Amino acid sequence: MLYKWPRLNPVAWRSMTREKLSTHLLKNNVNDNQSVFGWTPLIFAARNNSNTEVIQELIDSGADVHEIDQNGHTAMSHAQGCGNSEVIKVLIRNDTLI
Repeated sequence: MLYKWPRLNPVAWRSMTREKLSTHLLKNNVNDNQSVFGWTPLIFAARNNSNTEVIQELIDSGADVHEIDQNGHTAMSHAQGCGNSEVIKVLIRNDTLI
């Protein structure tokens, strides 16, 4: 699917409260709605958000931590590439492949 979830730039993403962001993403399905890059909301969050509560809520709501984007990268590889150490810890705790 191409970009079904409403666009959010990183500034808007970071400024949203946990509840508002989680509601926004969950309302738009945590797995099926991928961007043009094949990014699920979890991948987008792993790249752009250090709010571990949002990451955990996405996972608790069914986000597939093993989902890959169009280049074969997971949320973990995106978090590693961005140096997002707190997100990496949450993904490891949730049995994410490294």
